[in-house]
Amino acid sequence: MKKILVEQTYRRVDLARFEQTFFSQAFNDAICDPVGMRERQLVEETALDDGTVRLVTRWVAKAQLPRVLGKLAGTREISYRERSIWDPENHTLSYEIVHPFEKQFQVRGSIHFSSTGDGVHQRLEAEVQVKIPGVRSMVERFLEGELNKAYELKHGLMQRYLDDHAPRDAAPAQSPGAIDE
Repeated sequence: MKKILVEQTYRRVDLARFEQTFFSQAFNDAICDPVGMRERQLVEETALDDGTVRLVTRWVAKAQLPRVLGKLAGTREISYRERSIWDPENHTLSYEIVHPFEKQFQVRGSIHFSSTGDGVHQRLEAEVQVKIPGVRSMVERFLEGELNKAYELKHGLMQRYLDDHAPRDAAPAQSPGAIDE
């Protein structure tokens, strides 16, 4: 199993506005194309008795699987579901990726947000487990590289989005309460 850590800091934003933006459909729609995705759709949002929120999000990539893998998967579409639990009290999102190749590899982890005074620190901890004999470490390194590239790109896009959509007045952002559309 490969453990991956990605830490990033965003400036000029408070924790409430950051979280509201992170979960917003508008922000996620804005970054789909630049990060190679065709679609992001929130398919479930359920408030749980313990104060957490269950989220299921479907992501569809612009790229397609090669024909040979498409035959194995039953489709050439590259898509996955992200099943998550958002804990607003602890500012933590725990997730697992659900995809057609789960028997071969699994991805799960958590993202924690914390205030830094003038910004927000994001800490992503992921675990990648590959069950393909002979290529396990190569696939784990590949997935680690892709995850790092994606989060580096997303960092720049999110900082720009936050700056471009900053409130005109100095009032702090409202708490998201429930996940915002």
